[in-house]
Amino acid sequence: STRNSSGGSGLVWHGIPFSLNAELISAWRPVVKLTISGVQPHWGGYSAGMGLSFDFLVFSNGGAPALRRPLDVSDAQAFVRRLYPRTAYEHIETARLLEVARQPRGRIAIGVFAGGVLVATKDAHLYDPDTLHRRYLRLKEWTELQLLTSASVSNMFAYGRWQAGEMVRCLSVNPVAGVRRDWGEPSVFEGGKPVSEDRWLELSNAALESSLQLDGDAVSRFPGYVDWEDVVLHVFARPVSPA
Repeated sequence: STRNSSGGSGLVWHGIPFSLNAELISAWRPVVKLTISGVQPHWGGYSAGMGLSFDFLVFSNGGAPALRRPLDVSDAQAFVRRLYPRTAYEHIETARLLEVARQPRGRIAIGVFAGGVLVATKDAHLYDPDTLHRRYLRLKEWTELQLLTSASVSNMFAYGRWQAGEMVRCLSVNPVAGVRRDWGEPSVFEGGKPVSEDRWLELSNAALESSLQLDGDAVSRFPGYVDWEDVVLHVFARPVSPA
């Protein structure tokens, strides 16, 4: 952003210049924070000053996929074909996990590893995990599916777990709705404590460690953690129809 002569901030959104007066920013700081910080220069999972955000689906047969043991890109291509058999998604890049933890509509990032599959998709960003599209529950070779989604800009976290295609746990917390969902048998990572919206970051961190052996946001590294920088996913995009 740039400063203008009236003391406001000269900003550009989708190519359109506009200004925010300093008094307006002060008065409406929560709204401005949500609006501006939501416009990201890329769809990565971390932004300075806002923290970690991600939209993950984790397929396994129990336990965490071995993120240090990736399989070939052809395995990721085969996986996306199974999800979208009628749409020819194209492989457009391979990137570090932190850069692709959130994907826009029309793109999906996939990593196939020994012991499971990690998918980053907009479809996983759900305040109610029970509404996940059924296509993700049709892959019978994986007995367990977990959904983890967190947006640090809005202090939300949601988690879902399915076993053999049946949901066994659903939780969702955010500062607006409070505890939106709290159904099923609590997972071990929840620590045996009641679910509450003020635990969103704690739950987010614990779910990442339990499901993927990844460090969360603002926590100490635990033994055996996997560094986000050491994990790569393959990004696929839906072809754009010519105008």
